[in-house]
Amino acid sequence: MKKFTKKYGFIGLFLALNLGILLANVTLLTNNWIKLNPKINHESLLKSIVEIKIQKNEEVSFATGFVIDNKIITNKHILENSGEIDIFYRFANEKDYKKTKIIKISPNYDILSLELYTKVRNLEIEENFDYGDEIFTIGNPHNLGLTISKGIVSGTNKLANQNFVRTSITIEPGNSGGPVLNTKNKVIGITTFRLINEKPIQGISFFVPSKQIKEFLNSN
Repeated sequence: MKKFTKKYGFIGLFLALNLGILLANVTLLTNNWIKLNPKINHESLLKSIVEIKIQKNEEVSFATGFVIDNKIITNKHILENSGEIDIFYRFANEKDYKKTKIIKISPNYDILSLELYTKVRNLEIEENFDYGDEIFTIGNPHNLGLTISKGIVSGTNKLANQNFVRTSITIEPGNSGGPVLNTKNKVIGITTFRLINEKPIQGISFFVPSKQIKEFLNSN
């Protein structure tokens, strides 16, 4: 790994919207920490989340993924405009990456699955959430390591014929594909993109809801 891509991962990928929304490497670099469920400690939760590296020639970018159904789940937009690439993953306590391959790409949602060669605990999915619910997410901002940030469910929007959930969590370059979790440490979505209007707009970010993750996992 010789250098960071100047594009900071996946910045530059635009959703086909007139709103000028930028699909980005979703990062969660804030100092707002949330109290985790005492039944599942912080270290245990991180064992089910991976740092992803995407390499194309000399360019390297980073993302995040999490384990459900013995697979790594992440965003499919990490592959956009990439051409021939190699994908690797590692857990937070590992130094070396393992090469992986794509299992399935959703034709409808910003979701894909990758092969997992390590046996770890699967995260659980929860479909029910409401406006104002406290949530948190974990990601790998600028490849600095897994970071936890919190916010709330702000609303829903239909963009590019897809339903997205709006959150107050600030998304920065660095960790597309990170899990969005409720206070029971269950997955309610995948962090995906934020609004861009010349400069990033704070507090208006979006995630793919867990219902779409279930549809993806159950599809052929």
